[in-house]
Amino acid sequence: MFIFVQIIKFYLIKRLMSIMRFLGVNIIAVIVLDVLINRNIVGKNRLRVITDYGGVLAKKMAFKMETSEGKKEFAKRKETVEWPFGNIKQNMKYTEFLTRGLKQTITEKNLLNISHIIKRIYNSQNSVKIDFINLNT
Repeated sequence: MFIFVQIIKFYLIKRLMSIMRFLGVNIIAVIVLDVLINRNIVGKNRLRVITDYGGVLAKKMAFKMETSEGKKEFAKRKETVEWPFGNIKQNMKYTEFLTRGLKQTITEKNLLNISHIIKRIYNSQNSVKIDFINLNT
């Protein structure tokens, strides 16, 4: 019963908002009304408003990044996270997806990541290791 009442209220207020827009009522009042409506709706139509932009966790992370340990940890990102994306874009010449749709692009991305990993494994196994210490012996 509660969900049914919520849905009826949603459609009635949406209709009221369209009439208000047609009559030229202040747009801010319409936006505030829209936010208030969407907070009460359950399911996919619910609007989540995130207001904690500079919260405690963000301040803790900013403080952690200022320490020497935090800077060393963040410097690892160049090798572990950013490098594969740069390698895929520059060396494999892959800058855009060839398919459309979420499922197809996820499959394409997975194939691309697999090819990147196979290439790394192949190069690591076939690399020539030079013994610089005993080079002239």
